[in-house]
Amino acid sequence: MIEIVHGIPELRKLEGDWIRLGALFPTPLVQYDWFLSCAETLYAETDLRVVVVRSGDRVTAIAPLVLVRKELTRWLEIIGASTLYEPCGLLYEDPRSLQELLDVVLRLGYPIHLARVPAASPIRCAMQLRRMTQAVVLVRKSAGSCYLDFHSDWDAFFNSIRPSRRSNLRKKQRLAEAIGEVSVDIFCPDPETLDQYLDQAIQVEAASWKGRAGSSLRDNERLRTFFRNYTGKACKNGTLRICFYRLKGVAISMHIMVEHARRLWVFKLGYDDSLGKISPGMLLAHQTIRYASDKGLEGYEFLGSDEQWQHQWPVETHEYCSIVAYTPSLRGIMGMVDTMIAYTRDRMAAK
Repeated sequence: MIEIVHGIPELRKLEGDWIRLGALFPTPLVQYDWFLSCAETLYAETDLRVVVVRSGDRVTAIAPLVLVRKELTRWLEIIGASTLYEPCGLLYEDPRSLQELLDVVLRLGYPIHLARVPAASPIRCAMQLRRMTQAVVLVRKSAGSCYLDFHSDWDAFFNSIRPSRRSNLRKKQRLAEAIGEVSVDIFCPDPETLDQYLDQAIQVEAASWKGRAGSSLRDNERLRTFFRNYTGKACKNGTLRICFYRLKGVAISMHIMVEHARRLWVFKLGYDDSLGKISPGMLLAHQTIRYASDKGLEGYEFLGSDEQWQHQWPVETHEYCSIVAYTPSLRGIMGMVDTMIAYTRDRMAAK
């Protein structure tokens, strides 16, 4: 049986099944709370197209999709993908349920963009099998994200960092200490203290180039509303961590993180770039990496996109791809035209 969910009340009824399927995927980015927060804050309810596959009374697969207008037509994409730019995915019990799910999604007739799905995911192979029979399918490499796995205690991990980079970390710490007293706070807020810490984190981020560009949470009400919603849910679950690096008692860098599947995940970071010479963001990252190691967690996920500063540590990289499918329909043809318009615009902007 197939169900297409169009509203928040119907989405909430899926909580138990979503949590059960989500347990098969060790990432917070496909969990019920993540997608519910996205749906509640980023879109009109009428644009939701959450595809649910059932076998009897059992939910076997979920595609958390939403309609997003581009140039000429509306596309199906994973909820939150084009706003938050984080790795994405679908939920399914097994390859058979995934194939049934994708067949239903393609029959909806819209052009489809599945951004930043794991390159080794069965989603990629299943979509490629449908190439030229059910849709024109294009697969492109997209930005990876860095991560750390912990195989030893902190001392052994720290010694695995290249000597020049260990020296650089120590140098930055000494520069900070020469200015004044430094301290690190890692909070697991309760509902009563969440707003206080979140407001402080937003203020720190606004002291960076994002504040000057008008793209910080302080300036972007839509994103700020999402983060207040999502951190509220993580706070109630006890998984939220809000972290600060302080100089002379003043917060100069912050991380908003979630502990999930024995890993620490960085959802938002920011720092006062007037103190760039001491790299406050990097110093806080080092301390939160140590926190994860000392706590006995299995790893640390930077999320976002692979950036050079993250290679200060012995990181590995998750590879992702973006999958575009044009269905044999008028909407599919219009989707191709959308892609050509976007490509032409990007080429002209690059000249």
